[in-house]
Amino acid sequence: MDCGSCNQPIHITAGRTTCNNFLLDEYGNPSQDLCAALLPAQVLTGRWEIEKCIGVGGQGRTYLANDKNMKRQVVVKELINPTENPHSTLEQQKEYQGSEFRFEREAQHLMNLSHKRIPQIYDLFQGGQPPRRYICMEFIAGESLEKTLHGFPNGVSEDQAIKWAIQILEVLECIHNHKDAKGQPEPICHRDLKPANVMVRQGSEELVLIDFGIARAQTTQSQKTVSLGTGAYAGREIYEGRLEPRTDLFALGAMMYEFVTGKLPSSAVDINAKQTNFKKLALVKPGLDPKLAHIIEKATQFEEHQRYATATEMRDALIALSLPHQTAPPPPIGGTTIKLPSPPRGNHQSVETIKLPPVGPVYTPPVVPTIPTWPIPPTFGGGTLVYVPPGPFLMGTTTQEIQQLFMRFPGMVYEQELFAEYPKTTEVIDGRGFWISTNVVTNAQYQIFLAANPHIPVPASEASRMVVSNAYAPAGAIDADKYDWSPGRRTPPRGQEMHPVVNITWNEAYAYARWMGCRLPTEREWERAARGTDGRPFPWGFDETPNKCHCRLSGAVETCAVGQYAVGMSPAGCFDMAGNVRQWTGDPWRPYPSNPNWHPNYANQWIVTRGSSWQERSIPRLRCTFRNCADPNQRSAVVGFRIVRDVV
Repeated sequence: MDCGSCNQPIHITAGRTTCNNFLLDEYGNPSQDLCAALLPAQVLTGRWEIEKCIGVGGQGRTYLANDKNMKRQVVVKELINPTENPHSTLEQQKEYQGSEFRFEREAQHLMNLSHKRIPQIYDLFQGGQPPRRYICMEFIAGESLEKTLHGFPNGVSEDQAIKWAIQILEVLECIHNHKDAKGQPEPICHRDLKPANVMVRQGSEELVLIDFGIARAQTTQSQKTVSLGTGAYAGREIYEGRLEPRTDLFALGAMMYEFVTGKLPSSAVDINAKQTNFKKLALVKPGLDPKLAHIIEKATQFEEHQRYATATEMRDALIALSLPHQTAPPPPIGGTTIKLPSPPRGNHQSVETIKLPPVGPVYTPPVVPTIPTWPIPPTFGGGTLVYVPPGPFLMGTTTQEIQQLFMRFPGMVYEQELFAEYPKTTEVIDGRGFWISTNVVTNAQYQIFLAANPHIPVPASEASRMVVSNAYAPAGAIDADKYDWSPGRRTPPRGQEMHPVVNITWNEAYAYARWMGCRLPTEREWERAARGTDGRPFPWGFDETPNKCHCRLSGAVETCAVGQYAVGMSPAGCFDMAGNVRQWTGDPWRPYPSNPNWHPNYANQWIVTRGSSWQERSIPRLRCTFRNCADPNQRSAVVGFRIVRDVV
């Protein structure tokens, strides 16, 4: 039998298969012929052992291989130079030059991107005889979304379509907010978003976006790209040589159209008629939720400016649609914020025993100081709470992100502290959401609490000069006595009334929160309030600008009054989620579920602190995902707290 490409007989020469007409694609149909494919058990660069060929393209192949060092399966992509085939045409050779560029660009994009729904790249090299280019990357076990859709000729459920779209939008948010090596915005557009380029992980519903071979940075230059992308998912700008993030949103809109109908026109747009070829969903799918139909039709508008402006905007629309229908809970006292309650007056007191949430060994601190229990008046010192609605958000950090932080910030971050953030998961704030204080509790607010509870000691440093003992604070002494209160007058240091209260134990912070009719936030609540729903690494967004918070990197030498850094406000409307003071939470220090990494303080009955302080010198510790811990009986000049109230 001869090869259908080169008309040469199939045979093995020098350990290589010259042709193989019997390779089947994932549907069991004969695929494109092979020429000089790598053989099973062949090893590249002494590490990547070929197992089998799993895909063939116009100018290359994809292999399943084994990583001999790490004992894991990987994918090896191979780019073949058509000059190896004496029958190749001049056109094929010219096309190879563009393919070579796209091949390397895919590797560079994947190396610069970090997201759990993007395959991790392990190696980029050239080898073999004749020399060929290779990318070695993470193997995603599962099947393509295209193959999954074959089982749903009339479309999937609305809920399923929304879940898939939200996951894909998480990736688009990441690549569209990409920054170059200098920290400048450099949005990356995938340009070939389609079900065939989305994998469904085996044993789960988790999606992974693959094939970044024609992805590129945004451009407004006229560069002809008609041959790139797929017509059924391509917006008009693809044909006009323009590129922007809304190009990917159009493609996703087309995919969603296919999700819910099972159908798709061969070409998404009619350039001459200046319109799309999608039929109205009300006609194609009469029972479809009109709100979902509106989202799909807005994403697939012919004119870019009529589509969603960003992946975040489209994702928020889908999340809002996926939530159970409910009216937003009214603030306890009108508007979008509520006043923190005034402390009660009188002598009615009670004693409670505090227990931490039942995660791991239960820790029971000493009996808390007296806490009033009667109804709380509705005014207090100008403090406010902001409402955080229920819904999903990203929490934690991927292994790939952790490795990149090690490389980018050598000596500024420790391995154990970063791996405490692993893994990155989609968490959900359920129920009716929660209220969280806009600012950390101030000295002025805490003073009123102390006035009503004279038996509670004033904030003071340990021995009037504290050496920071929590896990990752810089070594050395802090002049913590500058934050000491007057024991006799029970007043804070002059001029620091609006600074965060510090040098208090966890028990005292807990007592204040309970006295206010509130509680300390969980880690999940704290990170949701800091990070929002777009997966941003910093409260203010994706840029690593330390002057947006109060820390050593921005010139801080002590705490500052709350609410000073509006540019660093979180999506929920909270100040000081990075910088000024770290903050007590209500959770014990434990690894996240499915985190196998060990930390020396997991064995201690310590409490999680979140955020970073005025003393911070490390950019990685300014991120929303940074976790720390402290002894609940410790008084620290860098730890304060904020409070949370349940929605009832």
